Amino acid sequence: MVKSSLFVKREETIRRATSLLTKALLVNLAVAFIPPIYILKFSGSIGLHTYVAIAFLGVSLASLLTVWFTKRALEDYDLASASSASLLGVVLGTIGGLVVVGLLVQRARKLITSI
Repeated sequence: MVKSSLFVKREETIRRATSLLTKALLVNLAVAFIPPIYILKFSGSIGLHTYVAIAFLGVSLASLLTVWFTKRALEDYDLASASSASLLGVVLGTIGGLVVVGLLVQRARKLITSI
């Protein structure tokens, strides 16, 4: 009885963390489109603002990949990999995801470490 209760609690926690990571992926995907749109639409000449947009795009894509890897590791029940990747996801998501992604990944990380 106790084992099944712990298993259900673990499954529910993984489901909630996966849901948060899915939301983080969607937000991060939307944010990743901002630099290309800025460069193509509003950038007249290549200057410092273009290089900043390219750097932000790189960080956004790195954040997107890290959050995706964290979600995949969690879906495969690899809690150690999900926990370590989520730490990097928090850092990159805060910068490349305009803080929202970092907060979502931080909430998912708290759930992962509570298992």
